[in-house]
Amino acid sequence: MPQRRRLPQPRRSPLPEGHSLREQGHEYIVALDDAHERQIRALLNSDTRRRDVEAAQQRAQAAETEALRLKAALEARDAWQDSAISEGVLQTYEALLETDKDVAEAYLAGKKQQMQTDADARYQQASDAVEGERVGQAAVQFLSSAYTELTSRLPVELVTLPAFAAAFDEARRRYGDSLDRREQMGQTVEPTVEGLSLYLQGALVESPEIVRFLSARQQQDTAQRQREAEANAEAERLRIQRDAEEKVRTERAAAEAEQLRAAATRQPNPLGAIPGGRADVASTTPGGVDLSRLPAHQLRSTLKQQARDEARQLARV
Repeated sequence: MPQRRRLPQPRRSPLPEGHSLREQGHEYIVALDDAHERQIRALLNSDTRRRDVEAAQQRAQAAETEALRLKAALEARDAWQDSAISEGVLQTYEALLETDKDVAEAYLAGKKQQMQTDADARYQQASDAVEGERVGQAAVQFLSSAYTELTSRLPVELVTLPAFAAAFDEARRRYGDSLDRREQMGQTVEPTVEGLSLYLQGALVESPEIVRFLSARQQQDTAQRQREAEANAEAERLRIQRDAEEKVRTERAAAEAEQLRAAATRQPNPLGAIPGGRADVASTTPGGVDLSRLPAHQLRSTLKQQARDEARQLARV
């Protein structure tokens, strides 16, 4: 008796600490063998790597922000020191101390506040520049991926037209203006491929060259569909004709077979054979073969042979 194959026993392995699945209440993975566990962990590690990349990007952005603040503060301090020397701030402060300490401290605090305001302005300017560069890079990446996605949906002949590049650039500009207006209204929006696609469709139909191309392409497609429909209709007509002819042949063959069977089973004339005429067809051959039991093709052949024999006998008379 053949031995039954043992199925692998499932085993549990703990999820890594901090994995997103643990946040959903899962603590283990279940695998059937080592290969299965490696496959599962490869999928799990992709999530871990994504979280690590996002965390690294956040740390880099925080460090960049801190560096910008420090640089702005140092620049503002240097600018304040230069202005304090050139404007005689320290001399004014010392002179005020001799008459009223509170006024002197208020004067110095106002100058320091000016330094902080200058530092904040410098940081904001630098931060805006960095953010603008980051947004620009993200926009370039979006447009690149969107262009690849949208052009993959269109015929190559259309994409290679000189007017297509101009239409895509116009769609990009209009879509960007739309996003800017929505942001000015306080809406948080992210660019999408489908959103850009709507503006691209509008820009394409405004180009005379592209409209001519699309019109010609539509006529070609219509003609091709018409040819295919006519070919299908002709094939269907021929099929119906073949079926009808086959039905006629089948019915004709059946009728001939029935006639031959009827002739073979016909009863002899009770008045006897007609003198000088053809004898009635017998239901058996001279050898005693029952014609009613013969297949149609053998029946026809036998009757033809019997008719030839009768003809020869009449010729001898």
